[in-house]
Amino acid sequence: MQWKVEEHHESRIVGHYLRHVIGVSRSLLHSIKHHGQLLLNGEHVTVRHDIHVGDIIRVELPEETPSPSLKPQSIPIDIVYEDDDVLVINKPPNMASMLQRNIESIRWPMRFSGIIKSITSLIRFI
Repeated sequence: MQWKVEEHHESRIVGHYLRHVIGVSRSLLHSIKHHGQLLLNGEHVTVRHDIHVGDIIRVELPEETPSPSLKPQSIPIDIVYEDDDVLVINKPPNMASMLQRNIESIRWPMRFSGIIKSITSLIRFI
């Protein structure tokens, strides 16, 4: 993913820009710092590097492996929109969106993973 720094975001550091302008979580930023790549105009930088108008910030997310506890389930899903990059679904009410420990019920990510088990890339639920 990459972003071009606009005038009103100059004089900040890369970490601040990613956290407060782009909305990257602390845990994801930590993961990018330690296991991914952070580039400014094609050069590896730290989150403390200054940014300027026109700079290109590029983030490469770390490799992830799916959790072994996420077991696919074949349950119908109402797909609202789909293209090569995005899938919008209509989640039923009262169904958990995020995985929770120690709860053995049908969870939305499990429903979804049952449909796309043939996809080799990692799925991110947002």
